[in-house]
Amino acid sequence: METHTNTDPEHRPSMRVVDAVATRAGVDPASLSPPLYDAIDPDALDALVESDPKGRQSPPTVRFHYAGYAVTVDGDGTVDVSSTDTSELSGTAPHRGIGRRDGSADAME
Repeated sequence: METHTNTDPEHRPSMRVVDAVATRAGVDPASLSPPLYDAIDPDALDALVESDPKGRQSPPTVRFHYAGYAVTVDGDGTVDVSSTDTSELSGTAPHRGIGRRDGSADAME
């Protein structure tokens, strides 16, 4: 399984996701389909990853599927993109715990 990692500190986590998936797919970021917000709320992702870590036992890790890839965003902002491996994300909704722009959301359990 080939993985592409993006740790560019100049971009917000959501933009790192778009850039990393586009690089992995070999396409221009603007041509990715569907848009990121169809998979996850970019503002919520940015807020979660960029939030103040005080009081947390460990930084958050967000996993979801986007444009045919498995995406992992770690609390330090590292974005890993790999081929979709359903066993790795089985039982996890693609946008678990983060609402979508259309208002639908899975509640955190």
